[in-house]
Amino acid sequence: MDSYVADDNSKENLFQLIALTKSIQQPIEDIRNNCNIRYMKEEPETDYRTKTVKEGDYIVYYKDRYQRTKYTDYNNNETFSDWIYIDTIFDRREPIPKRVVQVKVKEKDNSAKEYSDIIKQVKEEQSKDETKGKNRSGYGDFNEGFCKKSNIVKCTEFHCKMDGKKFRSVEKQFNEHFSGEIVGYEIIDNWGDGTNGSWEINYILLKDTLNAKFTSKLFRGQNYDLKIYWINVPKDDSNADDEPNF
Repeated sequence: MDSYVADDNSKENLFQLIALTKSIQQPIEDIRNNCNIRYMKEEPETDYRTKTVKEGDYIVYYKDRYQRTKYTDYNNNETFSDWIYIDTIFDRREPIPKRVVQVKVKEKDNSAKEYSDIIKQVKEEQSKDETKGKNRSGYGDFNEGFCKKSNIVKCTEFHCKMDGKKFRSVEKQFNEHFSGEIVGYEIIDNWGDGTNGSWEINYILLKDTLNAKFTSKLFRGQNYDLKIYWINVPKDDSNADDEPNF
């Protein structure tokens, strides 16, 4: 068998064919990488949009079905077509809920009973007190009567904090009028070391006036708190929350 011997013309033709192949291949690659028309894959997407329609005593729910296409090119860039309506699908039917009218029931006002119970408690305490009606005086902590805040019992606080003076004692007085009856009070010694001086207070239970005086020891200051618990007489025609008139 004769062997093939390439002549010059054959070699030249081969080189021209290779060059032509390269010139064709490069535009194809450019189209693949840069052209937005050629896509690697196309995927459909579906979206359901709920709508309601009132039909008699019912609310009917429908779902409108829409579709679009997602395009992914060879650079993994994604683009989408517009949503296109396909059809409507029945979903469910529900009765229209009946309107419930809520009637607010007025809570029973127990303030009158609470007032009566507190006054009764204070009077019972008074009846057992041999010093009933007398003014009080002393040192340190002291309390008397109903000393607890409630729905109708209010608490007004007074503070007696004074610096000491050379060669003399210092004192502070409180003279206040309340728009209700005083049912209890607390005197609080904020030092508690026996050096906080003395106090004097008029007998104030079931009265509306406070008169109190605090006196320090010689050269000493003083630090007391006074809490007054008082109560309004309940009224049927008013819910006013009165405050003490200072």
